[in-house]
Amino acid sequence: MNDIEIKKVYSERGQNAIYMFWHEQGGGCYVGSTFNFKERMWAHNQHRKQKKYNHTDLYTFMNENEVTDIRKHLHILEYLPDDCSKELMRDREQMYIELFQPNLNMFEAVSARVRKKRKLNNM
Repeated sequence: MNDIEIKKVYSERGQNAIYMFWHEQGGGCYVGSTFNFKERMWAHNQHRKQKKYNHTDLYTFMNENEVTDIRKHLHILEYLPDDCSKELMRDREQMYIELFQPNLNMFEAVSARVRKKRKLNNM
């Protein structure tokens, strides 16, 4: 992602997006989603600085690899409509988690139990 694309997304308050943090040198990958891109990026950068979040793989990786601004390592995977549901966002995020198999995501966006329940309900 180039700087122009980052600035465009970062300046659009409330932008719904599925994004991927990719740090090539350290080999770290994380897939996330948000209804408010600007606030989420701010939160990632703030959490990295706070010791209470150091138990997470993403923030531990960021600190160990001296990543001070997550936006420099972001790729927007997909924009979602303004009126998208949380369920749709989580489903799309889960699709990308399964596709990229990120090593810094600690949890799935949609648990296997929920996916199984949905499958049974659709039969």
